[in-house]
Amino acid sequence: HVAEPGEKQDVPETELILSGRGEFVTAEGNAELAPGVAIFIPPGMEHRIAVTGDAGDVMLRVGGE
Repeated sequence: HVAEPGEKQDVPETELILSGRGEFVTAEGNAELAPGVAIFIPPGMEHRIAVTGDAGDVMLRVGGE
């Protein structure tokens, strides 16, 4: 899933990066995404995920839509 700029979820979501590389982009800043990194996205947080390396990102998502 690649979020469009300004996407917001109504429910919390946790994602574990299994492969690929990218950045988690929010108003507070960017965080590097790589295999083994988990991110928590609280409800209402404006965010997007930008692929910056391997094109085949695979994520395990818990919660969200």
